[in-house]
Amino acid sequence: MRKVALFACAALIAGSASAQLFDSGPGLGIGIPDDVYDGTLPSMASGTVLVFGVGPILTDVNIIIGMEHTWIGDLTVKVTNPGGGTLVTLLMRPGLIGVPDDGSSCCGDSSNMGFAFPLTYDDEAASGKLAEAMGGTIGGADLVGDPANTSVDNFIPDAGDLPNLDTLSAFDGGDPNGTWTIYVGDSAGLDTGTIDYLGVVVTAVPEPVSMLTLGVGLGFLALRRRRK
Repeated sequence: MRKVALFACAALIAGSASAQLFDSGPGLGIGIPDDVYDGTLPSMASGTVLVFGVGPILTDVNIIIGMEHTWIGDLTVKVTNPGGGTLVTLLMRPGLIGVPDDGSSCCGDSSNMGFAFPLTYDDEAASGKLAEAMGGTIGGADLVGDPANTSVDNFIPDAGDLPNLDTLSAFDGGDPNGTWTIYVGDSAGLDTGTIDYLGVVVTAVPEPVSMLTLGVGLGFLALRRRRK
């Protein structure tokens, strides 16, 4: 009985975590305004995902986006955590390097995204591919479905050489519970698209138990054992 109780206290101190998926869609049907992005969040299409019932200390988060859009070089994608205190740029005009994050410049990579192939943005992406380079060798084909991209459909967030915050680890340590918002902006005319699916994969742990709390708990267990 004592060993079980001590193990339970130790588990509370260390915490435990497993990845959990929270999502919206498919079928969101969020249109991305054509050639409207000017570097501000109000100029972007947005969708939300509600995260609830997980520990209050985030240790890892990945973002999944399923969308249909021709010419990915038009796109900038960002995400904010609950409360909007941190903003991370997942990608910024793939195929363009050294351009400002204000919707100007032309034209980026010409590859396309499809609903059937949601992409995961992950700091530890097994593919080792940077989001800024996605589709770089495809030339107009579907982003996923070409031999250059069939191995793993995930990418490491990357905002090129801009000083943007472009790592999801920026969210670590915060409380993941609440509404996450994903933004997509389009910076050139003619090519359009729609957001179909959004996912947030959260790994979080509970608040650690303080040593004072642990001492009181162990004292209570010892007293209870003596009384028995």
